[in-house]
Amino acid sequence: MRLVYQVIPFCLLLVGCSLFPQPAGSVAKYILTKPVIQSSVKKIVEKEIFIAQPSLSVALQEHNRIVYYPTSQKIEYLAGGEWAQKLDLMIWESLFEAFKASRKFKLVLSDGSLTEGLTLKTHINLFGVEQDGAKRKVHVVYEFSLFDRENKMISQKRMEQMAELSDIKLDAVVACLNAAHQKVITEYIQGINENC
Repeated sequence: MRLVYQVIPFCLLLVGCSLFPQPAGSVAKYILTKPVIQSSVKKIVEKEIFIAQPSLSVALQEHNRIVYYPTSQKIEYLAGGEWAQKLDLMIWESLFEAFKASRKFKLVLSDGSLTEGLTLKTHINLFGVEQDGAKRKVHVVYEFSLFDRENKMISQKRMEQMAELSDIKLDAVVACLNAAHQKVITEYIQGINENC
């Protein structure tokens, strides 16, 4: 009898797994790309900068799905496609490459091995498609926080981009999200000056 009680949970687990629907068809994989940054003629900041891995809002964590907000209180995901890797890693790579291309800093780091310079921390508040009445729009919100070598905050900027979607096909949606992502990074880097 004891053996029956030990086997029952295992059987229930197998039955439960078979109740979940399996994904049908192929799922398209998408990536974000770094913006094209005009390099400075001279380095504006004669310091190193460490680009920390971005943090994500709860809605964006633990999956690679493309987020859709039908209301401000509801989260769904777009069918048929997903990010090729975690969103924070793709944004991190874009930030790192864009800062290097800008040539504004003596050295751009993606690990904290040197702590003599600045540290950029980024939080991704929003990254997806929103329903706005009868229209849909892409909406991205990044919060950039810049710290000095003593971990004292120098500046904090919230930057966002929105664009109405004229085409709701997945390729067009992702292209629009990528353009918004690039614009936020470009505008942030362009705004960094000698006083940082």
